[in-house]
Amino acid sequence: RYYELDGKRHGHPPLGYAGRQLSAEYHCIHGNPKHIKANIQCVRSIAPEITGIVFAPVAASLAMLDQEFMKAGALVIDMGAGTTDYVLYSNGSIAASGCVPLGGNDITHEIHRATGISTELAEQLKIKTGNAYGIPGLDIEVARVINSETLSSTKVRRKLINRIIRFTLQNILSRIQQDLSADILDRPEIQLYLTGGGCQQKGVRNLVGDTFGIPVNYLGPENCPRCGGKFWKPQHSTVIGLLHYAHLMENGS
Repeated sequence: RYYELDGKRHGHPPLGYAGRQLSAEYHCIHGNPKHIKANIQCVRSIAPEITGIVFAPVAASLAMLDQEFMKAGALVIDMGAGTTDYVLYSNGSIAASGCVPLGGNDITHEIHRATGISTELAEQLKIKTGNAYGIPGLDIEVARVINSETLSSTKVRRKLINRIIRFTLQNILSRIQQDLSADILDRPEIQLYLTGGGCQQKGVRNLVGDTFGIPVNYLGPENCPRCGGKFWKPQHSTVIGLLHYAHLMENGS
């Protein structure tokens, strides 16, 4: 995170300086060794050489944010299918990071359990009719889904779908809040960015903004040079970030 040379803090390695005592503070990211090893073995089946391992939201941040954003302070939440990962930048370095083992698939599963419809239809309902923030006027309506194989239709109350989506997301966001100190989130300079496929759920930005009390920023092709132009989708940010990371490593940055 930073270096100290004779008690004086430096944001970058104090090369060229003279001193007696050099110390450094690091932010360490760790994971389940078995899962990491399994992923490495899987990748090695198609790419024998692995030059590094990057935490997903850190990679996504490289695709979305310039160093200026990281220096100013940024909380990046990567809302995936199986997990929701986050990384907090302060003064240009990582101040906190974590992983909540819940994601979009858990919302789909809860809709399936509550309604008895298939997971495929539950996913359709979540994407097409669900709203994490909830719209009172629409909550009284009934959503209708059609099974493409049997052509039978099922009716489900929107209020139930929205309640499941909102409850699951609030559970995820509350866990992130618990991991982050309140004094960090209260800093006015901190900006919040969402990425990952889950951030495309209707109403998510409003819910996240209300939960953290921070306006949610959106980065897309029009204001993010690295985002891949017209082909940009939030679920691609990690892959684009990994490519950028590889480019930085090749150039010794």
